[in-house]
Amino acid sequence: MVLTEKFIKPRPFEPTGWVANLLLFGLPALGMVAAYYMIPPALVPFMPLSEARMLAGSLVMVGLLIAALIGFLSEGHPRTFAAFVERFRLTPMKKSGWFWALGGLVMYVVLAVIANISVPLIYRAIGFTPPIETAEPWGLSALPLVLITLVFNILGEEIWWRGYILPRQELQFGQNAWIWHGILWAFFHAFKWWTIPPLLFVCLVVPFVAQRTKSTWPGILSHLVVNGLGIVMALVQILSKP
Repeated sequence: MVLTEKFIKPRPFEPTGWVANLLLFGLPALGMVAAYYMIPPALVPFMPLSEARMLAGSLVMVGLLIAALIGFLSEGHPRTFAAFVERFRLTPMKKSGWFWALGGLVMYVVLAVIANISVPLIYRAIGFTPPIETAEPWGLSALPLVLITLVFNILGEEIWWRGYILPRQELQFGQNAWIWHGILWAFFHAFKWWTIPPLLFVCLVVPFVAQRTKSTWPGILSHLVVNGLGIVMALVQILSKP
């Protein structure tokens, strides 16, 4: 069936208040704290710590997908794929939307590079040493788990944050929704609290473009490219070892 407007009858949904915002971002943040610090030690007898963290984090992302689906059903939308695509802003973007998406991706990468260079210098200047990662880098045998984690990370975060929550925040905060969304999204990464300062800038780009285009696809693109490049760089290091 062709996804055109005549087949889709949008249904209004409720705006988010401050309590709802704190819960919608805070509960997943607590889930990631558990996935990073509490669950992996129980899995270490069966797999390396890095893989245990990926597996536990993927479970949180699956939880976000389930929560988004529950939210979709609770709003009373028709139980059709077309209604799902419409509600979560997954309809095809216009050409202008893709220009915004590519521009946002470039800005995302530029800000990430600037932040990754400047923040360590600032930390060093104030005498702060971020916690040292204790997990060994993942190996080639973990590649299937890495790819599965990538898929669930992209779908879980983008369907939940930009697809389900952002449209509701726009009803609450209007044109400033992307600002509050970006700040709260940055604090979702509290499981690595020392990364929040650089993320405060980077996390504003995706919701800005998503709100400007009224589409979830720019966030999916940014997540895929940035996280995908990280995997490629890790693979290059693994394969270059003697």
